[in-house]
Amino acid sequence: MVKANISPPRERVVTITMKESEAETLRIIFQRIGGDDTKSRRSDIDAIEHALENAGIKLLPRTCLTNDNGIMFKNREDEDAD
Repeated sequence: MVKANISPPRERVVTITMKESEAETLRIIFQRIGGDDTKSRRSDIDAIEHALENAGIKLLPRTCLTNDNGIMFKNREDEDAD
């Protein structure tokens, strides 16, 4: 369940509502995104990630693997197997 609302064009604020597990998934993905945090959109990712952290959204360890083709999530039942 993810909902997004965009305010009137003058303000350009986006509000997203999601379940806690969806927010945790975003934090996992954000940890895997590279780039210069001052010269690229990585700074946007960092700002969103910090907002999630400040809202109490946990960063779950060892829930995904990276490879040359992108990010592959482990099955939920296998997350704590490592």
